[in-house]
Amino acid sequence: MAKIVWDAGHGGNGSTPGRRTPDGEYEWNFSDKIVRAGMSFLNGYENAQQLRVDDATGKTNVSLSSRTNQANSFNADVFVSVHQNAFTGSWGTHSGTETYVMTPASNNPKSKALADKVHPKLVLAMGLNDRGIKAENFHVLRETKMPAILAECGFMDSTIDVKRMRSEAVLKSVGEAIAKGVAEYLGLKPKNEGVDTYTVQRGDTLSSIARRFNTTVDALVSLNELSEPNLIYVGQTLKVSYTYTVQRGDTLSSIARRFNTTVDALVSLNGLSDPNLIYIGQTLKISGSVPTPPKEYVQLPGSAATWRTYKLDVQPIKKNSDWSLTPSAFGGLEYEILGKPYPDVVTINTSRGKRNIYVAASTGAKIIKK
Repeated sequence: MAKIVWDAGHGGNGSTPGRRTPDGEYEWNFSDKIVRAGMSFLNGYENAQQLRVDDATGKTNVSLSSRTNQANSFNADVFVSVHQNAFTGSWGTHSGTETYVMTPASNNPKSKALADKVHPKLVLAMGLNDRGIKAENFHVLRETKMPAILAECGFMDSTIDVKRMRSEAVLKSVGEAIAKGVAEYLGLKPKNEGVDTYTVQRGDTLSSIARRFNTTVDALVSLNELSEPNLIYVGQTLKVSYTYTVQRGDTLSSIARRFNTTVDALVSLNGLSDPNLIYIGQTLKISGSVPTPPKEYVQLPGSAATWRTYKLDVQPIKKNSDWSLTPSAFGGLEYEILGKPYPDVVTINTSRGKRNIYVAASTGAKIIKK
């Protein structure tokens, strides 16, 4: 199992002095979208376990020591910190993307190897000047025990860079580019989820790709969650179809409704001569939306008077619990599972923020999907 730690630098929503564009946009707000896109992308890979060490709500600026302590306790294989640069704090035309490793780089060959995988893809996705891979004595690079990089994606006070940073599509592409580099470095393999992909080539448009794969622009937009269909880049991986195995009771009409497509589109995509004749176990290509996978929840039984919780930066053992839930007071409690940092431990969001709890079968807790 490969363990990846993500860190969106600083905090948002008024939690960090400075660290914003001359117009007042927080650095964290840009980096958060990149981290979310990167984590979502790596969810499509086998044996990838991820942990985010900043406050995903942006309400607090988690200390640097807490971030590195969490990464080290997690026994991560890589650490990726995402930032946005600044020069003078006033608008200018300076521009570019750079990636940092701990200095001297010659003493940190694994971090340099990680940067070599990530940085070219990051530069391509940002579409800005390549300022290269550099070495600095930053806390998150120095105090982490695993290969670590810090990406400065662009300059917040650049009239050139901020245009890219304000694009949801660009930030999504940047997150996916970083994740792809991480996956290559770790040798991760995509999950076999029945998704056919296509790598964008020079001269491609979404319309030409749609024609090539006998689908529609709208279907590609939906399948890839594209916010700007006119903005695709060379090297980008697009899902072009999804395969579905016919189940008992299925009809072509019910499958079309499920995947937000049409019977005619299914007939055309699969070369069906008789749309009324499909069989159980048949594999069909789908060009509509991939259904959202169910979320996992943990149920704490109403018989439990207390349930210990733990801060994210400490190991979940009895003496480290500083606050407890009271399931019996509510006839039981249910929380969405945000992560699984350790065996039999899940992360949930409580009134005191994100906390870890112990949920082994012996505790009476139940994990459900819905």
